[in-house]
Amino acid sequence: MNTISNIYKELTENEIKNIVKKFFNDNLLEYRLLKGGLFNTTYFLQFENNKKYVLRVGPVNRHLLMPFEHNLMNAEDYFYNLCKEENIPVSNVVICDTSKNIIERDYMIVEYIESIVMSEANLTKNQKDFLYEEIGRYAYKIQNIKGQQFGRLSDIVQGNGFNSWGEYLKNDIEKITNLHLKYNILNIEQVNNIKSLIVKYENIFNEITIPRLTHCDLWEGNILLDKNDLTKIVAIIDGDRAIFGDEEYEFGSPYMINEHFIKGYGRDLDMSNKGVIKRKIYWIAYNLLDCYVWFIQYNNAKNGQEIKDKILKLVEELL
Repeated sequence: MNTISNIYKELTENEIKNIVKKFFNDNLLEYRLLKGGLFNTTYFLQFENNKKYVLRVGPVNRHLLMPFEHNLMNAEDYFYNLCKEENIPVSNVVICDTSKNIIERDYMIVEYIESIVMSEANLTKNQKDFLYEEIGRYAYKIQNIKGQQFGRLSDIVQGNGFNSWGEYLKNDIEKITNLHLKYNILNIEQVNNIKSLIVKYENIFNEITIPRLTHCDLWEGNILLDKNDLTKIVAIIDGDRAIFGDEEYEFGSPYMINEHFIKGYGRDLDMSNKGVIKRKIYWIAYNLLDCYVWFIQYNNAKNGQEIKDKILKLVEELL
């Protein structure tokens, strides 16, 4: 069992069998815990008919979740459906159950894809450069998907979108900084400084008038590759944090951005003063989430402090 995270917990054998019995007629031949993960608990399932699936189970101690995290499975299902319409490779969801009727947790079952995670693949430089270009192309296709309102998919599927990008950002920062105050991660002065940035640059945010889909968690760990052809992307996964918002929000997080990604994306990032300011504020927003996650959910103060230091440095640069 993962004893570090405060929200991760393995299922009992009976819980797994009860889920399987509810939705499948075939006999379960094998199940095994898949490695990794501090948030969801993930299992491989194989049936006698040789069909294979992945069972992803949401966290325990849900009082520690951020507001948008209470509806992540439905958000992810919605993200995949949007992407499929544009022929973007994603997981195929078989079941998404948030009823809490069988177990007191949300869970999702997707078809198993014979693949290797990009972050674990032994890639040559040429292969990696090619893949980053491909990911850039897919990022562009994802962002061509337009919404009617701004906000997290987890909120939008519940009818809680926003009419402006600035309104969404203000609300999002308010919610996450309230949690920082509650758990004494940031103090009131630090929180007020962050909020003041949203007010200071509100006009820049409200220039965004078209809600565009952004994955918001693009990194090598969320890219699945064909085991027999490491240059073929078979799925982009974990779209549960996705947002309808500013396309530049995707690039607030720098983990996937390099010259090859930009080449595939098809256009340069906005390097104007406004563009740079926006991405720095977006990076603060990403880090506010991750800082809370590491301190409170994953019980890792070292990582939490490193991210907190990044936030304070960025805020100082922008004040």
